[in-house]
Amino acid sequence: MTMFKLHVNKDFRVGIGDLSQMIGVSTRQLRYWESKGYIKSLAGEEGSTRKFSIGTCYRAATIRAFLDEGYTLAKAVAKTEQVKNQVAIVRHFENEMLKDIKVTDEDKGYGEIDYGYLANEPTKKVYGVIDENGYRMETREVNADETN
Repeated sequence: MTMFKLHVNKDFRVGIGDLSQMIGVSTRQLRYWESKGYIKSLAGEEGSTRKFSIGTCYRAATIRAFLDEGYTLAKAVAKTEQVKNQVAIVRHFENEMLKDIKVTDEDKGYGEIDYGYLANEPTKKVYGVIDENGYRMETREVNADETN
């Protein structure tokens, strides 16, 4: 299985009014966040309406979610940055380690994620499993003819 990175269209832009509606904050509040450097609009022509990238939309939605949990704006922004860093680590790990995904039950959303061989154990593979028993990691012996 060949893995590839999916990239969102770089031209994807959302206007300030649409972003406001999407995440449930006022345009005034978004402008304030922008003035503080918490979010950034895309460079545009002088006098044009603000446009935001998909990344900024996610960032603003995450800030809003932390505000809803009771955090102050400054703490919500700090927590958002922490989440961004954590997601980057998970993405990097998945890009490096993920070997294959096998769907075992489409209707129930069950499957197995193949993370490859266990370090220093050429006959054991690591799998992430989702099934009727929940979520778990497990190792499995692999037949000698399956190795490599």
